Amino acid sequence: MKKICTKCGEEKDISEFPNTKNKSHNKICKICWRKYHKNWRVMHIEQIHFFNKKCRDKRLKNGKAILYWKKYRIKNLEKLKLYDAQPQHRERRRLYLRTHPEVLKKSTHKYRNSFKGKKTEKIYYEKNKKKLTINYIRSCMHTKASCNDLKQYPDVIELKKAQILLYREIYNKN
Repeated sequence: MKKICTKCGEEKDISEFPNTKNKSHNKICKICWRKYHKNWRVMHIEQIHFFNKKCRDKRLKNGKAILYWKKYRIKNLEKLKLYDAQPQHRERRRLYLRTHPEVLKKSTHKYRNSFKGKKTEKIYYEKNKKKLTINYIRSCMHTKASCNDLKQYPDVIELKKAQILLYREIYNKN
């Protein structure tokens, strides 16, 4: 069965037209419908943001949104990981965190105080116990000398490394 689109004037198959609420077919084809809605969204972006914010605030007020997102995250964890792995989404998240440092600080604090965060830090510490970086040694020496200045004196660095390792052994025995 064929139908003519009122927007582009082309004769198309009935499957090329979206269904309306009362199960009848629309007068505009799907392609023209998409173009129209894309243009409408661009023209009414403030109105869309206002409506979304209003609905989000309403859902947060009665706590349904938080519960919904927790369940959604558990069900779709793999899907969300794939989404976050895409470069454009990573860059958007980085930009957001650069402009909102309080969010980054809050999430970092929450992660470090969680069991997983503490476990990860402990594993990292155990792996890198013997590995002492030049920056760490410089901070232990309480000096403002740059790393390049310290590299000129390898014997001082070796003595400081030995001292730190000795302190760690004594501390771990007690």
